[in-house]
This record gives sequence, C-alpha cells and structure tokens, in this order.
Amino acid sequence: MPSGIYTRKKRLLIRVIKKCEICSKEFKVYPSRKKTAKFCSKKCKKIGNGIRMMGHEVTIETRKKISMGNKGQVPWTKGRKLTEKHKNKISKANKGRKLSKESLKRVRKHLKELGKNRIGTNLSEETKRKIGKKNKIKMKENWKKEAYRNNMIEKMTGKKNPHKGKTFEEIHGKEKAIELKKKISEDTKRRLKTGNLKKFNPKRVRINKIKYSMRKGIRKPNSHWIWFENYGLFPKSNEVLHHIDFNERNDDIKNLKLMTRGGHSKLHLNI
Repeated sequence: MPSGIYTRKKRLLIRVIKKCEICSKEFKVYPSRKKTAKFCSKKCKKIGNGIRMMGHEVTIETRKKISMGNKGQVPWTKGRKLTEKHKNKISKANKGRKLSKESLKRVRKHLKELGKNRIGTNLSEETKRKIGKKNKIKMKENWKKEAYRNNMIEKMTGKKNPHKGKTFEEIHGKEKAIELKKKISEDTKRRLKTGNLKKFNPKRVRINKIKYSMRKGIRKPNSHWIWFENYGLFPKSNEVLHHIDFNERNDDIKNLKLMTRGGHSKLHLNI
C-alpha cells in the first residue's frame, strides 16, 4: 500500500498545500477546506480577525489613522455607570487572561507617570483619618492571629520567640501558672495603692503627633532639625527633646528642652 493517511474504508486522503495570509507559511489542508482555510495557526487567525472590520480588510496603516482620529474625543461611555450584570460579564470574560509583553510595558510606563505626578501632593486631614481608621481595624484583626503576632514580635526584637505557639500553662506548667497569675494580680493591686502604677490620666495623652520632614534623604522630626540649625548638633540616641507645653507640634526653640530618655519618661509618668 502507498504511504499516506487512510480512512476506515482504506481510502487515501490527499492534502492540498496553501499559504498563510499573514506569515506566508505553507500548510497542508484537506480538499474540503481548500476555499475556507486562510491561516496556518490560531495566532495568525487572531491577528487576521483583528485586522478585518465589517467584512473589509483593513491594513495596519488605516488602523493607525483611525486611532489618531479618535484621540482627544470624549468616549460615549463616559459618565455612565455599569450595572452589576454587566460588571460580572466583564469579570468572567477577563478571568485567566494574560497580557502580552508590549501591553505590560505600556501599563508600567503609565503607572510610573502617575506616580511621578503624585509625588509632593499633600493628603488632606480627612483622607489621613480614613486611612488611619482602616489600618487600625486591620491591625486589630491581624493581631488576634498567633502567626501574625509572633512574626511582628520577631521583627521588632530581631530574635525568634522561643515560646511561639505555646500557652502560659505549657511554658510554666499548670501548678506554677496558677501561682504566677495570683502573684501578678496581687502585685498590680499593690502598685496601684502605692502609686507606682497609675491609672489612665488624660493629661498624659499626646495633644498632637510629631511632624517629620526629609532633608537630603534623611528623615527626622522637625524639632531635631530646628535644634540642629540653632546648636549645630542632633540629639544623641540616649537623649530626647522635651516640649515644655506638652504640644509636640509647637517646635519653637524656646519650647524645646534637651533631656535624657530616663528623665523624660519619669517626667511624663509623674504628671
């Protein structure tokens, strides 16, 4: 028998050679698809279908002309709100899609330009409060999770927590845990009576938060920069600038006082 493709009835099927309309590659087709076959692969078919409009073949040059003509015009969809059904249809159609390398480059360039324009813009107090409220809610929700809490402690201290995932009873044992809890409760009562541990005092609450500023890539509080301008030195690691009127936004040089960290903390505790 001669070589080739056969059907069940052992009839030889002849193939016809055709040229792709886009990449001009030769490909074989059955005689029944001689008139309809135009593309060698799915990629070429996508390109071909994109170039055709209303049954007429459109070249790349004409497509560029159309895009240039439409630039600057207000789109007909501007200001119109989409329904939920329409939004669901769009989300289902776009699921699993991957952008090409060229389109990804365009998106990245556009995002960089947006970021450059946003630099230097000051947020209003309302937006800051909204962002702060959302972040506090997230922190409270995440802090309940043990994994998040342990990771945060490790980042702050720089050491791994040896009691990670263990309860108070597992660390000290059941008998010791009960004794320690009693001691802690008695100690807190004693300290409240003596005055070493004080209850909530509204005077100790900050009136305003500290303002920071950047100069030559260095981020420091405004009070530190004012101290540097007047005396030519920044406070050391064990030193703090105390605000005499307890308003941390009032960075006047007459309102600032250099203190040690221990002395500053004692002063605030004894208010």
